[in-house]
Amino acid sequence: RWFETRTIRAEDNIIHYISNVTEIVTAETVRREFVQTLTKTFANLTTGLAVFDRDKQLALFNPALLDLTSLGPEFLSAPPNLRSFFDKLRDNHVLPEPRSYADWRSQILQMIEAASDGLYRETWSLPSGLTYRVTGRPHPDGAIAFLFEDITDEISLTRRFRSQVDLRQAVLDNLSDAVAVLSPTNTLLLCNDACSRLLGIDPDSCFAELGLRDLTRICNERIPDPAFWSRVESRLDARRLTDPIQAGLTSSDDEALTCRITPLPGGASMLTIGKINPGWTPASHTLSDAG
Repeated sequence: RWFETRTIRAEDNIIHYISNVTEIVTAETVRREFVQTLTKTFANLTTGLAVFDRDKQLALFNPALLDLTSLGPEFLSAPPNLRSFFDKLRDNHVLPEPRSYADWRSQILQMIEAASDGLYRETWSLPSGLTYRVTGRPHPDGAIAFLFEDITDEISLTRRFRSQVDLRQAVLDNLSDAVAVLSPTNTLLLCNDACSRLLGIDPDSCFAELGLRDLTRICNERIPDPAFWSRVESRLDARRLTDPIQAGLTSSDDEALTCRITPLPGGASMLTIGKINPGWTPASHTLSDAG
């Protein structure tokens, strides 16, 4: 049991006050142990954490915050308020550099207000070349928590992937043959410029996915041959396309074309439509199906 004692003198008398504070001490002990548990948990996180109390003073931070922001433990233990915290971040070049200090101050105030409402989430591209994802979340009693994540590798990987996709699309667009790729579920994944012009399709501008039946219907309108397109559709529907199917066809504009559907790894397939020699005639129509 815990007691708090107070002694005061009143003229010639001494008065002692004794209060039972066991519940208060127990609650404080539980709170301290809980904070220590949180601190140990946060210490293993790679995400930097900064929690500000209702008075906007830094109440809790983890070691990752020091690594990500280069802020010293002495400064963080002081503790700083929200404004001085972000002032120090700017001094350490851990903030996107604004054009003017006044604009930066305004952005900080907006960020604090947004975080108080649970709305702040931004990607910071820093002068050092690093990229941070910063999230501000409100906590009970007016507290605010900021999370700092280093997503430089993630952004670099995404950019590299996009670059590769753009390069492959550029290669396809430079082919004279029309090329369309179908997913394992027989929906159109991509096509090149030649295919868009020939079939009049543009998957990027369509809200709905273009399925196999829609594609074969469009192909049959532009390059009429119900038997060939029916065979293509039935093979893909039954997942039985193990070898290429190819035929020489005539388009609705009397242009001699060769159409080939080829299986790809993972259950995808590729449709290729190209021009053939001018000497080709409908009488020389051939249909090959190695499968």
